[in-house]
Parts: sequence; C-alpha cells; structure tokens
Amino acid sequence: MRTKLHSVGLLALVASTAAAWSCRDIPQAPIVTPPAAPAYVTLTLDTLNGAGLDLGNMWGGVTALVAPDQSVHVMALDLWDGVLHYYGCANVCDDGAHWARGIADSAGFASVGGTAGVVLTNRGIEVVFSYEPVQTPWLRYVTCPGACNFTRNWTGATTTANWEEPWWSGDSPLAADAAGGLHVLFYDPADRLMHYGYCGGACTTTSSWQDVALDGASIGAWVGAHLITVAASGGVHVFYGTPAGLFHATCDAGCTSAVSWQATPIPGAHFLDAPRAMAAAFSPDGTLHFAFSDGAGQVTYATCAAPCAAGSPWSLASLPITAGDVSLASDAQGRVYLATIDSTVVVSRCDSGCPAASWHSVRVPAARGGGHVAIAVDSAGLPTVASSFSRGPQILQVTRFIGWPAP
Repeated sequence: MRTKLHSVGLLALVASTAAAWSCRDIPQAPIVTPPAAPAYVTLTLDTLNGAGLDLGNMWGGVTALVAPDQSVHVMALDLWDGVLHYYGCANVCDDGAHWARGIADSAGFASVGGTAGVVLTNRGIEVVFSYEPVQTPWLRYVTCPGACNFTRNWTGATTTANWEEPWWSGDSPLAADAAGGLHVLFYDPADRLMHYGYCGGACTTTSSWQDVALDGASIGAWVGAHLITVAASGGVHVFYGTPAGLFHATCDAGCTSAVSWQATPIPGAHFLDAPRAMAAAFSPDGTLHFAFSDGAGQVTYATCAAPCAAGSPWSLASLPITAGDVSLASDAQGRVYLATIDSTVVVSRCDSGCPAASWHSVRVPAARGGGHVAIAVDSAGLPTVASSFSRGPQILQVTRFIGWPAP
C-alpha cells in the first residue's frame, strides 16, 4: 500500500491505512515539577585581602537600611584601617551591577572597634562611630544627604573626646526619633558608666551634643554589648550588659538629665560575662522585641508590652539558635525577623506570639566564619540582610529576599 506524506509547517505527518494509533502509544518523558524559584539572592559587595588579624584586613560591624523609596544602603567598618565604607543600590538590587560603592570617612590607621551606629532621617544617612587616631578615643559623626557613593557628599566632625574606649567596646549604637533628633549610647572609661548622648540638630558642631551618665551599677573595665532604640512615642530605651547582668533603662522626656532615667536589671538574664550581642525593634502595636546572645552564644528572645517602662515584666524564651551577633526588624504587619550569624547566616521569622516554637528559619549559604549581621525590612515585608565575616575570608555580603519560603 502506498503511503501519502502531508507537510504541515515543519512537521511531516504519515497517513496510512494501517491500524490507528494515538499519542498514548508514544513514549512520554516523566513529568518533572520545576524547582521552586529561590527565595533570596546573595551578592558579595566587597572583599578585603588577607584574613584573621592581618592588619588592614578585618571587617567590623555592618548596617542595612531600606529607605522609603525602597533603595538599599549598607555600611561597614574596616576595623584596622579605620575606613567607613558605603554601598548603595537605587533599584534592581538583586543584580550586583546596580550597586555603587564609596568611602564615607577615613581616619587612617586607628583602633576602630565594633559597629558604627547608622540611621536614616530626613537629612539623609547619619553615622556615629568610634576611633582612636592619637591614643585618645573619640566619637566621630558623619552624614550624607544623597549620592553617598561619592566621598565629597559626606561631611562630619569629631565630637567630645573620651566618649568611647574602642579597645573595650567599639559599638556606637545610634537611634533617631520622629523629629530627627539623634540618640547615642556609649561607655565612658573615666567613670566606668554607660552614657547617653543627644543631638537635636546641627550635629557636625561639637557643642550640639549633650551627654549624661546613666544610673546603675558601675560596669568596670569590661564593657559588654549595648544598644539604644526610640519608640514611636519618643520614649528612649537602652540596654547594656555588665558582669552583674543585663540592664534596661528608659526615659520619656528630658533625657539629658540623669533624674529622667530609670534603670533596672532584666530578671532571669544574668551571666558570668556580659552578653556578646543584642538587638531591639518595635512592632506597630508598640511591643518591644529584644534579642541577645550570651557568652556561650545562646540566643534569647524577649518581649515587653508597651509602654515597657524600666521594671516592666519581660517574657523570655531561649531559641534553638547559637550566634555571635543578632539583628531584629519588624514589618508593617507585625511579623518579626531575626538575623543571626555564627558559622553561617540564619534568618528567622515569627508571625505572631513568637514563642520559641513559632520561628521559621532559613539558612543562607553565604560565606562561612564568625562576623556581624544586620537586617532591614522593605515595604513588602521582605528582609535584606548584610553580613561581614571577620574570620577566614574577609567578605562583605548582602542577601535580598524576593519571597519568603513556606515552612
């Protein structure tokens, strides 16, 4: 029997009087479910040459910011060179080609320590960090209104001497209130107490800064982790670790006067050593969320309902996480994000209540080694995490979540 060949486009169909057939007679490839789109993208922003304590090659703390226009900003200290680095992205921030970089400030070789305090106000990015250029510790303030990858757009000033002792604790936590006032927490080696500093404006002028010693037990020669945050109501909250325990101090108004402060220990948070790291964030309902890592690396999460005055009860829970540094953020829906770093970066989310069992964690396969971590949340409720690694490869990374994976 002759077979007729009909051409249809690029296909040739064979017509025959033989037995009929169907597509089911043709072997089919197995059905494969396509892999889920990645929930995040990790980029390397910068790498310092060398490793370990090789002078000039050691990242310190980092800060991540997401501006109202959804631009992303990361700042990091090169501890041993005394250089404050800036990295920014206006859009398409999942692509490394869209990131710009620059030097915000440089003090030359300096015993800079820890993490710079960085905030975003209507004036732009504002930073406070400690350094010791001539064997005298100072607190340095710098600010940039925009296009911060250009060094010329940064201006700054050195504030009062002896505000910080970098060899003991270089962290210079900074917070801003709704009016743009700046609040900083620092250790004074002269009286061995934590001090609160405030600047209402014109902060490049040294005389614009005021400070007061906080009530509480003398810290002594050892300075533990410390931080400061401001509630939407304007109330100022500070935390600082001492060999005697963890203290919480609050002030509602007139905070440059010592009588305006109340300081009490957080019950149940006592250690032979000071906590290594701590972080705080307010959720929209005014709940204060607090996390800290003790000397053994155990992470504890705590909440205090508004207004959370000194001495108010805290709810504490030990999380199944170990870390050397922690960072917290809350989105507009009240979900809490916790970023930690130990051997790798872990990002955890709690949607409500936040007991230990309610956290969903994602391990980010980033560079390995201890270091610092910071988290911020965009308008869609998705986190951006910056991480620096001070052991092994000196890598600075940013991880942008483009979705949150299902548990």
